[in-house]
Parts: sequence; structure tokens; C-alpha cells
Amino acid sequence: MRKVTCLIISALLLYTGYMPYLHAQPQQAKLIPFKLKDQFDREFEERDFHHWILILNGFDKSGSQYAKAWMQAIHDALQDTEEFYKVLQVAVADLRGIPFFLKGFVRGKFPEKRSRWVLMDWKGDFAKAYSFQPKVTNILVFDCASTLIHRTLGREVNKQTLDAILAKILSAMPDCE
Repeated sequence: MRKVTCLIISALLLYTGYMPYLHAQPQQAKLIPFKLKDQFDREFEERDFHHWILILNGFDKSGSQYAKAWMQAIHDALQDTEEFYKVLQVAVADLRGIPFFLKGFVRGKFPEKRSRWVLMDWKGDFAKAYSFQPKVTNILVFDCASTLIHRTLGREVNKQTLDAILAKILSAMPDCE
């Protein structure tokens, strides 16, 4: 009888001790601190993207084929909006696992146009922080305060997913200065 009473009291204490955590709202994700270079060896940090609505397209080798189409679709849909200048799209390549002696070779496989720069994430920091899925483009939308407001996955562009992304972007525009 004593064991049962102790067990019930322990369970109640555990339950009431964790009660605030059960009802707490999940904390919103922020843009992680980072310092990455693109394929042209230009360095970027998270502070370079503050005060922008930032759309990150993260991908591994298999998912890279979808990123360009998604970036173009988002660009085309927003280019006629009055506040298009508040939006910045950035591609992030998840390159973890590539041996150091192949880095130059891999860097050479990325676009040669400076306007099509890609952040080279050799350690996979973004992929780990935001749980990127393989073989797709991982689309993350951050507001001007660098808070993650939307995330989705994509292969071929589809209207329903694109509309959801655009709705989040457009709802964040008034808060940007």
C-alpha cells in the first residue's frame, strides 16, 4: 500500500511540476547566427539579412534541382508588388560530408553568374538547425525581425504551396521599414 501511495504522489508531483510546460506555446525559431561564404568566396552573416523578409531555399545535391524553379516562381509572383524590395531570396547548399579536398571541385559546380550566388554550408548548420529534408528544397520564410514565420518543402512548384508562401510574405510586408 505504501508503494502505491508513493507512486501516486510521485506521479502527481511530476504532472503538476511539468504542467506549465504542457501548456506553453512553442518558442518561435529565429534565424541562426552564421558566417558562410558563397561560391565566389564572399562572406555573409545573419546580420546582413536583418530588416529583410528573407526566403531561404535550403537543399542537398538531390534537392538542388527544385530550388531554382521555386525561387523563380516566388520572384515572378512578387515582382509587381509595391514592396518587392523588402524581400530577399537566398539559396543555401547543404554540403556536409564532402571531403575537404573536393571543396574546390564542388564550388566549381555552382552557377558562375554573380547574381545566382549560393551560400555554401559545409558543416550543414542550416540543415541541422531547421531539420532540412533531403531530396527537396526546404523553403523557410523569415520576417523582418528574423523570426521564422513559414516553412515548407517543395519539389515541383504547385499553386497551393506557392500561395501559402506568398500569403506569409505579404502578411509580413507591412511590418518592414
